Amino acid sequence: KQVTIGPGVIEPLAAFIGDHGGEVRPDNRATGLITEGDAVKGVYVSDGADEYAIEADAVILATGGYSDNQEMFESYSRIPFDRVYGWGIPGRNGDGITWAEQMGAMLHNAGTVMFAASRVSGATMLADKLNMLISFQCMLRVNDKGRRFFNESMCMDFTTISNAILAQVGTFALFDQAWLDSVADELLPVGWELYGFPENAPWPEAVAAGNLVKADTLEQLAEQLGIDAAGLKETVERYNSFIESGVDEDFGAVTAMLPPMTQAPFYGGKITAGSYATCGGL
Repeated sequence: KQVTIGPGVIEPLAAFIGDHGGEVRPDNRATGLITEGDAVKGVYVSDGADEYAIEADAVILATGGYSDNQEMFESYSRIPFDRVYGWGIPGRNGDGITWAEQMGAMLHNAGTVMFAASRVSGATMLADKLNMLISFQCMLRVNDKGRRFFNESMCMDFTTISNAILAQVGTFALFDQAWLDSVADELLPVGWELYGFPENAPWPEAVAAGNLVKADTLEQLAEQLGIDAAGLKETVERYNSFIESGVDEDFGAVTAMLPPMTQAPFYGGKITAGSYATCGGL
């Protein structure tokens, strides 16, 4: 039986707890630790209306990271909060880390961030079709100067691409109409739900919403995205020549994985780094 990741973990875990006399309270939020000297004696809990205490011989602190806490994120990771989009459920505020630290617990690699696929403007979920179409695929990526900044054939190496993006002022993914047309006949490396274009095509809506730019010329594309036009024109010519020769002289990309930028109209979207979670803590 195939199950999705969440239910596949939570449902058997909840069943195991119930079978062994435990109780799962998903609508109750821990608000603090009950302490006695250096010992943890339980937790304070809120059900949304009232707060109550649960005393226990042992407490497992598994409250997650601090991806949604701007102050903690910037303090520990040294990365501006708005430069990394946190994929995942809300509420990862680092409460448990703060409570334990207040008791004198030591931090361990507190600034560690688990990077994920980048985010194209407008995407709210990692698996949004537009995000699958752009962020997961190997295609030309440039900065605000119109220059390439990493090996695009490593598009699924999330740590590499995220660090490369964070080293730039602005970053963009670009492709042409020929590549879009190929989606009708070829299965994308990632994002198979797009197969069957145009019925499942996410880009017309994205263009209408301004999250994806469509232009008849590279100069127009650059102007709409805020990219240096001369730099982009030079980069595209050099990029296309590498694909034609089969050798990327600048970044060593596997050119067979890269689509050329030759057939108008051209498309582009702004991308930012993404993360699954923060991994450092106690």
